[in-house]
Amino acid sequence: MSETPTADAGGFYRAGNPIPCGGRAKRLVQDHPEVRKLIGRNVGTFWITVGIVAFQVAMAQALRLAMASRWPSLGGRVRRA
Repeated sequence: MSETPTADAGGFYRAGNPIPCGGRAKRLVQDHPEVRKLIGRNVGTFWITVGIVAFQVAMAQALRLAMASRWPSLGGRVRRA
């Protein structure tokens, strides 16, 4: 398969194979073996992500509670007929 992308009718470029950068990645690792140690899992990233999500959930909850006490119509206390 060719590594040259082709444009479809919408102007998007579609790669000719399932891993479009596979050849480039292989050449990079062959030319610079030290890059191999930079590839892998990083446990620290997991904990950073968990912290960000927990912060976002806490802020959403705090804003919901603050809005419920100040603006009852936006806090879910609207009476329906």
